[in-house]
Amino acid sequence: MRLWCGLILVYCLFCAGSHADDDFSKCFDFLMQNAPARDYYTLIPSYINSTINYALSARYSSDWASEVPWDIFTEWVLPYAVVDEPRDNWRPLFYKLLMPLVEKATSITDAFYTINSEIWTMWGIIFQSNSTPDVMSPFETMSYGYASCTGWAIMLVDALRAVGVPSRMTGTPCWNTADGGNHDWVEIWFNNSWSFVEPGSNSINSTWWYPYPVQYAIPGYEHGVFTATHRYQPNNIHFPMTWAPNDISVHGIDVTTYYTEKQ
Repeated sequence: MRLWCGLILVYCLFCAGSHADDDFSKCFDFLMQNAPARDYYTLIPSYINSTINYALSARYSSDWASEVPWDIFTEWVLPYAVVDEPRDNWRPLFYKLLMPLVEKATSITDAFYTINSEIWTMWGIIFQSNSTPDVMSPFETMSYGYASCTGWAIMLVDALRAVGVPSRMTGTPCWNTADGGNHDWVEIWFNNSWSFVEPGSNSINSTWWYPYPVQYAIPGYEHGVFTATHRYQPNNIHFPMTWAPNDISVHGIDVTTYYTEKQ
């Protein structure tokens, strides 16, 4: 009950201002109704306000961004976070610096190629394994100048979302191989379907782990492939986080069969 009272209070703060239009209200409802419980008390109104306004500005900045279906936009462009990383207010900075880079883009893939080519050298970011959970959020990655696959994936997802590209982090807690190991990567939505990419590489649906070892994945939390989502999932399905194995607060979708049946 206390949680919903908090939501109603924040909603009233917004509706009392000049942003009570239909799109803003729908964005607000989606974010708050699906947010992890820990965010209800820590996210201040100005943060949510900024998140929604910049996301909508990116959506209406180009034909290709505005043509993204609304449900894809709200689930895969609008959210302020990917998993449990610190809640940086990254949108204002990314919008200011990255939107000019995609002014001439004519498609989602054009924008992806540009952003994925530029952001790593822009902030001098290199790969460093075993950096999670110490370095995860965009500002942490930018400050340290490095991150592991999780931090790289979050950085790319947020940068793409900042310019209106639907994107999400996908990964496995453990490869179904003798060597095991975990990995996170990025998926982007275009042509009405999802494709996988590696941060720092502009190859689409072609990478070191495809088709092996992902072809041996098994649905489920041990050797499955999951996508992190802001939207609440039936049966409380969650995204398995190897750095926080007991945390089930991040909603997830088991997409294992997409990779195993794609062979």
